[in-house]
Amino acid sequence: WTKRILALYWAAFARHHPDFYVVTVSPGAVPSTQILNRGSVSLLIKAVACIHQLQIFGGSHSVEAGAKRYIDALLGHGLFEQGRDTGESKDENQKSGPPESGSFLASRKGFTRDFGDVRCVKNGEFMCDRELQDRAWAAVQEFV
Repeated sequence: WTKRILALYWAAFARHHPDFYVVTVSPGAVPSTQILNRGSVSLLIKAVACIHQLQIFGGSHSVEAGAKRYIDALLGHGLFEQGRDTGESKDENQKSGPPESGSFLASRKGFTRDFGDVRCVKNGEFMCDRELQDRAWAAVQEFV
């Protein structure tokens, strides 16, 4: 939930500040961070997380692969290249050039595959909801 709320907040931020280019980037599932071994995470949660990281559920990848997503966003490489041509696509949400400001970029299949704008997939439709974006914006603004 936290990741989604932040993605909605930054989508609203992009609308409120059109002079900035803002995207939210998820590194994907990166088990070698040992996040489950820090603090008090129940054995049940650890077991569920380990099962979901199996390749049948989308797997996980290295810290380097997850970090590459951030580096590409910062340096304008890969998905973020200016003038990038995606070619012909059956998906009308796929455009050439870098993702538009306010996009949430994550694994669209499983936990590591098909990195791109999640608005293009069924579970990513929430990112198009401006009311949700504005509610996330208002909630965060209460604490900032």
